[in-house]
Amino acid sequence: MQNFDTCDGKCEMIKSISDVSHDPQIQALASKGGDMVKVLGTIGPICTAAECYLPCFRDQMNMVCPRAGGMFVDALLKPFHFLAAYIEESGSLVKTFVANKMPQSCKYLINEDTLTKIRKGDYE
Repeated sequence: MQNFDTCDGKCEMIKSISDVSHDPQIQALASKGGDMVKVLGTIGPICTAAECYLPCFRDQMNMVCPRAGGMFVDALLKPFHFLAAYIEESGSLVKTFVANKMPQSCKYLINEDTLTKIRKGDYE
């Protein structure tokens, strides 16, 4: 699919996922049942790639089929809207945990304003 290739070439989404999934630390954690806190600290490159990829894919898909890209990205981001609301409504313990453990490059995923801009195509 050309839309996918265009955006992946620009944003390196597949490479970022591959790099993290081939990380020996991640593989060791996976073989032991995982540790979400440790994994969270390693996903920064995926978040960076996704921040580039989501608006690109949205725009590319919308060129082929109007509104399709927006609908697809809306569906992908919906869980993050719920997560952002949960964190916002949580106490200081949860907010401090997220602030300390989530890579800076992922924090846009828990920012309602940023998520809305990505969904609406107002994000560059």
